[in-house]
Amino acid sequence: APIQTTAAQHFHVSQSAINLIAMTFQIAYVPGSLLCAWMFKKYYLRKSFIFSSFMQLIGAVFRYIATLHFITTNSWTKYLSYILILIGQSLAAIVQPFYTNSPARIPAEWFSKEGRDVATALLSIINPLGVGLGSFIPTLFVTSDGNKMGGFSGIMMLELILCGVGFILTLLFFYDKPPTSPSMSQKLKSKVVRSLKYDFHQILQNKQFFFLFCGFGIGLGLFNALTTLINQYTAAFGYSTDDAGNFGGLLIGGGLLGAVVAGVSMEVFRQYRSILKLFTACTCVAMLFLLWQLQPHNLTIVTIIFGVFGFVAVPIVAVTFEAAAECTYPANEELSSALLMTSGAIFGIIYITIWGMQLPDDGDQYENQWNFSTYFLVVNGFLMLIFMLLFRGEYKRLNAEHQFSKYIEDLDDTSVVESETWNERQAQNNKRQQLLYGQQSNESSVSENNGYQNLRDNLANKPISVNTKNVTTAYATGSADNS
Repeated sequence: APIQTTAAQHFHVSQSAINLIAMTFQIAYVPGSLLCAWMFKKYYLRKSFIFSSFMQLIGAVFRYIATLHFITTNSWTKYLSYILILIGQSLAAIVQPFYTNSPARIPAEWFSKEGRDVATALLSIINPLGVGLGSFIPTLFVTSDGNKMGGFSGIMMLELILCGVGFILTLLFFYDKPPTSPSMSQKLKSKVVRSLKYDFHQILQNKQFFFLFCGFGIGLGLFNALTTLINQYTAAFGYSTDDAGNFGGLLIGGGLLGAVVAGVSMEVFRQYRSILKLFTACTCVAMLFLLWQLQPHNLTIVTIIFGVFGFVAVPIVAVTFEAAAECTYPANEELSSALLMTSGAIFGIIYITIWGMQLPDDGDQYENQWNFSTYFLVVNGFLMLIFMLLFRGEYKRLNAEHQFSKYIEDLDDTSVVESETWNERQAQNNKRQQLLYGQQSNESSVSENNGYQNLRDNLANKPISVNTKNVTTAYATGSADNS
């Protein structure tokens, strides 16, 4: 995005053709998400990520070849470099959902609720971090003064090296899940066998998820459009390619700090709805300040506001993922994330197309900050805020863990029940059965509680440990994984 004009000249295509390279990721998102969901279901995480990292590596190879001298100077067609770039971009785009849909799934597999929110926040900023680096690093190779460190070939070589390192690290160190479930909600969910079609159907019927789907889609679409068109947009106010790269870098730098703050807030308070609405409202306010101050010869103020905007906008991704995982439990977290990111991709394609067509041509500038771009961003930002304020989703995952903890406490206020005689053991078993099944009638109307029923059956019918000394039987029930 920050070297869009130079890239169009280098590859002998229009700026719209360069925008298509960026939109490849949005276009491929739906088929890529379906492929991701199917592979996660059939092959789980390790094999899925080995496949996706390998595809990223092959895509980087195509992109690097496209910049080699014998390709750029070939006598067959001047568009060969662009075609190879587009092929490599498409290979990477089809597997992008493996990474962007999994920030909530991986922490659910590996962390208890005490560390889950912070892990989700950290993973969710990886994609925006890549966007920020993609806005900053190219300006080190391609500047307004000419190419440095190999120019476009240097950029593609760096990408190839990073993708190769990522593939090797995934192959050596990435695993499916820990030996035991880290949280009771994950243990309960594993007891329920559900098809992808059924999970998608249940999620799409969830009214509260619909509000997230629309609000998050609008917000992410605007963010994708802004990061894609940032060079064209800021150039209309007289800012250079280097300035656009700095704006993008500050946008993501502020987002990294904001994501840490959001993660800690979720970890401490677990009030996902309130945190989400607070960050969304602050994002709208920051965007208004940015539009008000975005004018020629105001570089310092505009740069600072881009950082503040990133601080409040980027964390929305992590908070939304956690809120969606809570209100759609026990569906797998990557399914709700996939639908949310698909919504952002669809809105992103629409926004990039409409907004890009209305931006001034090369060399032209806006007369003032009140123009089509301003009205476009304000209206869509207001719509995003409305949908987020309407969200009232339940915390189903947290409630599942709380309810199970209550079941265990009701057994005897301890994790071990001991009986000295046969009659006492029989009385304890009867009490155990009554406590485990006493609330069954109240739960029968809730489909998500099927997992609780299976787990109660296992706990009720199967002693986990037996102490034969003095004819005493002990039942360890503190955790489904205890022995």
